[in-house]
Formats: sequence, C-alpha cells, structure tokens
Amino acid sequence: MVIPLLLDALRFGTIETRTNAAATLFTLSALDSNKSLIGKSGGLKPLIDLLEEGRPLAMKDVASAIFNLCIQHENKARAVRDGAVRVLLNKIKNRVHVGELLPILSMLSSNQKAVEEMGDLGVVSCLLTLIKETNCARNKKTRLKKRMEKNMVVEVVAGGDAVRVLLGHV
Repeated sequence: MVIPLLLDALRFGTIETRTNAAATLFTLSALDSNKSLIGKSGGLKPLIDLLEEGRPLAMKDVASAIFNLCIQHENKARAVRDGAVRVLLNKIKNRVHVGELLPILSMLSSNQKAVEEMGDLGVVSCLLTLIKETNCARNKKTRLKKRMEKNMVVEVVAGGDAVRVLLGHV
C-alpha cells in the first residue's frame, strides 16, 4: 500500500520529498475511502507539522490535504487532537495563507473541543482584527456579506460567555 510509504516520506524525507508526499496525499484524499485510510494511518499529524514549519512550496498542498481529510468527521477529531487549531490560528494571526487556512478552521468548528480551544486561543480577537484590517469599507461589507452567506456561525465559549463568531474567508 502506498499510503504508509507516503507518510514515511512526509515524516522523514527532505523538504522536497515531504512536499511531494503532501501533494500526493492531497490528490489521494479526494476519495472518501482514502480519507479514512490516511486518517487512521496517522497522516494528519505530519501534515500539521509540515504546515507549522511553513515551507512556502508545501503550504497550499498541505492545507488542501488537511481540508480534504477533515471533511470526514473522524478526521476532524484527529486533527484537533494533533494540534491543528493552534497551528492554524498561529498561521492566520501571522497572515500566512489566510484564504486557505480559515476554511479549515471553520470546518473544525463543528468539533466541540476545537471550539473550546479556539476560545482559549483568542479566535474572536483574531477574526475581528482581520475584518478591521480590510483596506476599503466597501470591501469589508462585501466580504462580510459573502461570509455570512457562505459560512457558518459558531459559538465560542470564552470565560463562561458564549460569543457567536463568524468563520470564513477573509
């Protein structure tokens, strides 16, 4: 089976090998049966680790692979357990591939543990800052409207207070 070989390459290969393995896992993750196999084989952790490293050549393929894998409910829990929320928020706060990473964060928000972690890590402040930083008021309204139409609102519990937060593309 090729998935264990790809995961070994992702864990132990050169950056070029790891990037190629991530791209291949992204392609394979298009099939539901592969999503399950990759998740059960521990594929999310090395992808999250590579995302955290922030290698420019690997970022889009890694983000796309994580997104595809997290479509499956069991993989969302694995991603949260493997540290995806912290890594995603750190990248988003540093304005790295926000358009690719915010949809993953949004998808993970259906997991209660992820929502709690988002609250602890300051997702509300982060999202409000992203909205505020938009240059043009017209773009703010347009982007906010699109987010409201396309994305979900989640409840983040922070300090006992429930805060409704919109997650989506910025």
